[in-house]
Amino acid sequence: MNLRLDYVLVVILIAFANTQSRAQNPEPIAIIDKAIKAMGGEEKLRKVEVVTWTMTSNLTQSPGRVKTFTRKETVQGHSHFRTEFDSEADASTIGRIDVFDGEHVWRKSAGKRAFNIGERAGPLWKRHGYLQWVQMMLVDLKGQDHVLELAGEDEVFGRPAVGVRVIGPDGKPFTLFFDNESGLLVKLVTKNVDAQKREILEGRLFSNYKDFSGIKIATSLLITNDGQTKVENLITDFKLLRNVTPGTFDEPK
Repeated sequence: MNLRLDYVLVVILIAFANTQSRAQNPEPIAIIDKAIKAMGGEEKLRKVEVVTWTMTSNLTQSPGRVKTFTRKETVQGHSHFRTEFDSEADASTIGRIDVFDGEHVWRKSAGKRAFNIGERAGPLWKRHGYLQWVQMMLVDLKGQDHVLELAGEDEVFGRPAVGVRVIGPDGKPFTLFFDNESGLLVKLVTKNVDAQKREILEGRLFSNYKDFSGIKIATSLLITNDGQTKVENLITDFKLLRNVTPGTFDEPK
């Protein structure tokens, strides 16, 4: 065996060993376990199949210009979700429906036919759905398709928090910060793309945890783009479901 081939094999073995050690690192796993326990326990979280919630959102469109609306979201796993927005003319009616079925992104506005936003939107929506689900169902982070490593400390809401860097199945990293005392998730940081297709640093701040059927969920969510407030969400109703109404994730009619 020549020296060049020996070198290649050594590099491969080192890379494999490093990946394995990170995936099995007990320190970040212990942080995740503490958070899971604080939320209600692994047994309860693993039984969750579908969640639905209603929230009030304040969207900052430009400095001094904020739009307030309500929306209902239903999420099943990493890649199925449906969002119903209220109507600007009448808050009691649905003005728009967005559905992601794992492959297609459907949008339907009141009085119009649904249309497929396009294949390019699929990966972005899949990423969005994945982050929505995993921030609530932390048990998924313990799977073999995730790599966890320590990511230092930060101060969130004036309290110390410890970070865990996560590389998910899509290979894209994000960082979670957990309150040192309570163990609960208080911050998520990831790179994203805005409406103008510019890369941004997105932050999500979680607070005001409440108990829903034995599981603690953050009812306040502040989303920032490059440190600037983008959306403030307040969950007013949250439910755990065993299944969904047939057609929930189909093309809206």
